Amino acid sequence: MRWIGRIVACLAAAGLLVAIFAAAPSRARVAVGGQPTSGVLRKSIRLKEQLETGLKARRRSEFAFIAKVVRLVDAGVLPRRTVDGTFLWARAKRRHAFQYFERAIKIRAKRLRVKL
Repeated sequence: MRWIGRIVACLAAAGLLVAIFAAAPSRARVAVGGQPTSGVLRKSIRLKEQLETGLKARRRSEFAFIAKVVRLVDAGVLPRRTVDGTFLWARAKRRHAFQYFERAIKIRAKRLRVKL
């Protein structure tokens, strides 16, 4: 029964540490050169990273396609919501997620009269 008390004490201490770290202020993102990045740039970097890592891009052509999609989203031509929805659908496919994403986003963009 003494071990239960030890476990409870450890969990309480861990919970306290989590609360302390969660309350700590986060650092702002800083670009190369020490200047803070703009909100649009930060969002596009996040989208680019999300698509590259989430879809497991490997080839140059895949990275180029993702860059094109990110540029269209940044320009406001292709809605971010469309890209996110397609990304989540393609991620659900275990194998060949990028190929599913590429085909589906081309179809959805065509419906919106956006050329990819």
